[in-house]
Amino acid sequence: MTRSRLFPVLVLVVFAAACGGGGDDEGRTVVATDGSAAVQAKDIKFDPTKIEAEAGELTLTLTEEGQQEHALLIRGVDDFELKVSPSETRDEGTVELEPGEYTYYCNVANHEAAGMKGTIVVE
Repeated sequence: MTRSRLFPVLVLVVFAAACGGGGDDEGRTVVATDGSAAVQAKDIKFDPTKIEAEAGELTLTLTEEGQQEHALLIRGVDDFELKVSPSETRDEGTVELEPGEYTYYCNVANHEAAGMKGTIVVE
Protein backbone atom coordinates (compact mmCIF):
# COMPACT_ATOMS: atom_id res chain seq x y z
CA MET A 1 0.00 0.00 0.00
CA THR A 2 1.38 3.41 -0.91
CA ARG A 3 1.83 6.22 1.61
CA SER A 4 -1.03 8.22 0.10
CA ARG A 5 -3.40 5.29 0.72
CA LEU A 6 -1.97 4.31 4.08
CA PHE A 7 -2.30 7.74 5.72
CA PRO A 8 -6.16 7.89 5.66
CA VAL A 9 -6.31 4.36 7.09
CA LEU A 10 -3.97 5.31 9.95
CA VAL A 11 -6.02 8.43 10.69
CA LEU A 12 -9.18 6.32 10.92
CA VAL A 13 -7.50 3.78 13.22
CA VAL A 14 -6.23 6.50 15.57
CA PHE A 15 -9.63 8.26 15.57
CA ALA A 16 -11.50 5.01 16.30
CA ALA A 17 -9.12 4.13 19.13
CA ALA A 18 -9.58 7.56 20.71
CA CYS A 19 -13.39 7.47 20.50
CA GLY A 20 -14.28 3.87 21.12
CA GLY A 21 -14.29 1.34 23.93
CA GLY A 22 -13.34 2.17 27.44
CA GLY A 23 -16.79 2.01 28.98
CA ASP A 24 -18.10 4.22 31.77
CA ASP A 25 -16.12 3.57 34.95
CA GLU A 26 -18.17 6.14 36.84
CA GLY A 27 -21.38 4.14 36.59
CA ARG A 28 -24.89 5.38 36.06
CA THR A 29 -26.57 8.41 37.67
CA VAL A 30 -30.26 8.63 38.55
CA VAL A 31 -32.24 11.66 39.62
CA ALA A 32 -34.74 11.01 42.42
CA THR A 33 -37.33 13.45 41.09
CA ASP A 34 -40.15 11.86 43.09
CA GLY A 35 -38.15 11.45 46.31
CA SER A 36 -37.27 7.82 45.64
CA ALA A 37 -34.55 5.80 43.96
CA ALA A 38 -33.98 2.11 43.28
CA VAL A 39 -30.53 0.58 43.71
CA GLN A 40 -29.63 -2.85 42.36
CA ALA A 41 -26.97 -4.99 44.03
CA LYS A 42 -25.34 -7.56 41.79
CA ASP A 43 -22.05 -9.32 42.25
CA ILE A 44 -19.93 -6.66 43.97
CA LYS A 45 -21.39 -3.46 42.55
CA PHE A 46 -24.31 -1.11 42.89
CA ASP A 47 -26.32 0.30 40.01
CA PRO A 48 -26.63 3.27 39.99
CA THR A 49 -23.44 4.59 41.56
CA LYS A 50 -24.75 8.16 41.86
CA ILE A 51 -28.12 9.44 43.04
CA GLU A 52 -29.13 13.10 42.84
CA ALA A 53 -31.93 14.16 45.20
CA GLU A 54 -33.51 17.18 46.83
CA ALA A 55 -33.10 17.77 50.57
CA GLY A 56 -35.66 16.03 52.73
CA GLU A 57 -37.00 12.51 52.66
CA LEU A 58 -35.47 10.02 50.24
CA THR A 59 -36.91 6.53 49.90
CA LEU A 60 -34.38 3.94 48.75
CA THR A 61 -35.24 0.48 47.46
CA LEU A 62 -32.45 -2.11 47.35
CA THR A 63 -32.87 -5.24 45.22
CA GLU A 64 -30.61 -8.28 44.99
CA GLU A 65 -29.99 -9.25 41.36
CA GLY A 66 -27.39 -11.95 42.04
CA GLN A 67 -26.72 -14.68 44.57
CA GLN A 68 -25.08 -12.85 47.49
CA GLU A 69 -25.96 -11.02 50.65
CA HIS A 70 -25.61 -7.25 50.49
CA ALA A 71 -26.37 -4.21 52.62
CA LEU A 72 -26.75 -0.54 51.88
CA LEU A 73 -25.65 1.92 54.54
CA ILE A 74 -25.12 5.67 54.26
CA ARG A 75 -21.95 6.99 55.84
CA GLY A 76 -22.77 9.55 58.52
CA VAL A 77 -26.42 8.48 58.81
CA ASP A 78 -27.19 6.43 61.91
CA ASP A 79 -29.96 3.84 62.06
CA PHE A 80 -30.32 3.34 58.30
CA GLU A 81 -29.51 -0.03 56.76
CA LEU A 82 -31.09 -2.02 53.95
CA LYS A 83 -30.31 -5.74 53.65
CA VAL A 84 -30.91 -8.21 50.83
CA SER A 85 -30.01 -11.82 50.10
CA PRO A 86 -30.97 -14.49 47.57
CA SER A 87 -33.98 -15.36 49.76
CA GLU A 88 -34.95 -11.75 50.68
CA THR A 89 -34.39 -9.90 47.41
CA ARG A 90 -35.93 -6.52 48.28
CA ASP A 91 -35.69 -4.01 51.13
CA GLU A 92 -36.88 -0.43 51.35
CA GLY A 93 -36.37 2.46 53.74
CA THR A 94 -36.73 6.22 54.02
CA VAL A 95 -34.05 8.60 55.24
CA GLU A 96 -34.03 12.34 55.89
CA LEU A 97 -31.03 14.02 54.22
CA GLU A 98 -29.72 17.58 54.47
CA PRO A 99 -27.91 19.17 51.50
CA GLY A 100 -24.49 17.64 50.98
CA GLU A 101 -22.74 14.63 49.55
CA TYR A 102 -23.13 11.18 51.11
CA THR A 103 -21.45 7.86 50.41
CA TYR A 104 -23.55 4.71 50.36
CA TYR A 105 -21.77 1.40 50.63
CA CYS A 106 -22.07 -2.33 51.29
CA ASN A 107 -20.54 -3.44 54.59
CA VAL A 108 -20.61 -7.18 53.79
CA ALA A 109 -17.14 -8.79 53.76
CA ASN A 110 -14.81 -6.66 51.58
CA HIS A 111 -17.50 -5.41 49.22
CA GLU A 112 -16.87 -1.69 49.81
CA ALA A 113 -13.11 -2.12 49.31
CA ALA A 114 -13.89 -3.93 46.04
CA GLY A 115 -15.83 -0.87 44.83
CA MET A 116 -19.37 -1.52 46.04
CA LYS A 117 -20.24 2.07 46.89
CA GLY A 118 -21.91 5.11 45.46
CA THR A 119 -22.69 8.75 46.08
CA ILE A 120 -25.89 10.58 46.97
CA VAL A 121 -25.76 14.28 46.09
CA VAL A 122 -28.43 16.25 47.92
CA GLU A 123 -29.22 19.84 46.88
